This record gives sequence, structure tokens and C-alpha cells, in this order.
Amino acid sequence: MKTLFKGLGLSIVLIIGSLSFFAFKKYQQVKTATDVFRSIIYDGIYSNANDITVWPDSTMIIARRPDWDTTRVDTIGPVSLCNSNPVYFYYKLAQGIGVGDIETYEKAALINFKQAFGKDLFGPGIKLPGKDYNNKPAFIKQFKADALKTAFDKLYKKPTEDFDGFAMQKIYDITVKDYFRSFAAVIGDIMKKKPMFVLLAADFKKKALTRKDFYGPEAAYDIQKKLLGEAYTPGQGLDNCIDGVDKIIGMMVRRHIDGTLPTLLTCAKTVLKDYDPEFYATIQNSF
Repeated sequence: MKTLFKGLGLSIVLIIGSLSFFAFKKYQQVKTATDVFRSIIYDGIYSNANDITVWPDSTMIIARRPDWDTTRVDTIGPVSLCNSNPVYFYYKLAQGIGVGDIETYEKAALINFKQAFGKDLFGPGIKLPGKDYNNKPAFIKQFKADALKTAFDKLYKKPTEDFDGFAMQKIYDITVKDYFRSFAAVIGDIMKKKPMFVLLAADFKKKALTRKDFYGPEAAYDIQKKLLGEAYTPGQGLDNCIDGVDKIIGMMVRRHIDGTLPTLLTCAKTVLKDYDPEFYATIQNSF
């Protein structure tokens, strides 16, 4: 059975689930969950004695032979995912699974998510008057909160568990701790202005439903300027880890529209409470 599915609200894999999603196979050729997870959190370089110094923790490296070149040996280890955004994680997941065609990736998600989790991932989409990137009718996808929560609960790993013989806590600290702190700080600053966010999200939806020239990324950036300011940064020493506050806002607006945002924020707080309790204590009441 193929268990390929979409990146859950663009980003639940690493933004919300952080290091939690392991039930994947390649669309045409079997690819283990371990391979997919490695491709998301690890970076590969040619192996030699000097390469070991580039890793944040030289005790957490492994050697592998890539599928495409069995004569080559790569040294891989966890690397920081700072300077990322929800869109990056979505495409990183597709790349890790081995699907070059995003449309094929999404179709497979629709078919196989229910087989993996017993629930439908999407409800009926909201049809828009414009076209998408492939010149086909555009929709705002409507995710289902119970499906997202079921997937998160089933695949979530605690900090005390391990992967490749490495503690999940150590992997988290190296790969996404700084990014997730930045991400949570942005969410907290947005939710401090929740009434304004709700109004701007409603305006986003209204324009999407009435304008053929509507462009979501541009609309999300406009919301950032109104809500946080064009030059906004999360502060707290976290400024250099976020790439695209507007992309976080766009994700939050779409998930507010389909009603899944509270579920995703609850999952995010679970990750922070388990993996970063010190930081969680500073933001637990922010959202």
C-alpha cells in the first residue's frame, strides 16, 4: 500500500509536527520512512576527514550510499533548518518522498491519506474565479481538523524516543529548535492582534472569491504590512531564523478560513511543551 500524503496544511510535517512524520513511501518506487526523514533533516556531502568539522554535532553523523550512485559515499548528519518557511517544508517533503511533480504528489495524498489514517484529509474546496499555476480552476483547500489531529497523534515522537540511534531531543535541538522558536514568536505576535487578524483574513477570503487577479502571496504580504509592519522581525534574538513572515501569515489565514488553525496551534504547543519547555513557558499564553 502506498502511504504518500500531503504536507498537511503546507507545513504540519516540520512546522507543526516538527520531527513526527515517518509513514511515507515513494509514489512509484518504495522509499522507506527512514529515507524520507533523513532527506528532510540531514544534509549530504562527500565523505573525507575534513568534512566532519562542518556538522553541529560530529557524534551524530552516518555514512550512506545514494540510490542514484552506489559508488559514492555521503556523510550525512542533522543540520539547522533556520531561514526556512512553510512553503520550503512542503516542497522539502515532496522532494524527500521522491515526487518531482507536485500535482501528482497532491493526487496521491488524496488517495492514500485515508488508507493511512482512516479519515479524509480534505473537505470540499472553495472555488475561486481565477486560475492556479497550471491554468486550472483555483481553489482554497479546506483541510479537516480531525484528520490533521489524527495524523499528528499517530506519528508524533516524544523527545525520549530515537531515530537512527540518535535521541529525538538532540535532533530537534540541532535542526528546528531555533526555527520553531522564531515561528512560535511570530504566531504569538499575530495572535496578540487576533481581532485584526480575523478581519484581515475575512478580507483575504472576500477578495479571493471576487477577484480573478487575486494572488495569495501578495495578499498575505499586505496583511503582514497592516498587522505587523513591513520591517517586522520576531526579536528575542530570533530574527535571523525566519525567511518569509508573510508565508507564515498566509498559512495561518488559510487555516483560519478552513477552521483548522486552533488544532494546528494546539499541536505546535505540544511540540514546544515536550521539546522546549523553557521557551514554552514564555509563550504558552500567547496563542
